[in-house]
Amino acid sequence: ARRMQSHEEACRVPFSVGIATGRLLVGPMGCSGLMTANVLGPALRSSWELVQLASRAGVDILVEEEVMEKARFSFIFTPVALFLGPLGDRPQSCYRVLREAAANDREDEWMYTLAAGDQRNALVQGSREQLL
Repeated sequence: ARRMQSHEEACRVPFSVGIATGRLLVGPMGCSGLMTANVLGPALRSSWELVQLASRAGVDILVEEEVMEKARFSFIFTPVALFLGPLGDRPQSCYRVLREAAANDREDEWMYTLAAGDQRNALVQGSREQLL
């Protein structure tokens, strides 16, 4: 017996999102015969690396540490891994976006901060050992 998929399941497209901050150069590039819109810069590279990591890990959305710090009162995050930053010079932590924070989550933010700090310290130690 063949199982029928629902319309929603049949139309589901897997995707991953990587969110990073930094400098970008955005604009048309080319010559008078052919102009294309382009985006270049270290933030694009970081976002691309986060997308690749999210895809391999089966995660929807990954953000770099700076994004997590700026949005920590609006969303709930959990540390995932280390990745090399835009210049490949130093490992950076990245975080999975679990969900939007509810009003009562904000009151308990100190617990998430402590738990994330403990997880991050263990993660960084294990990743440093792998990098060495």
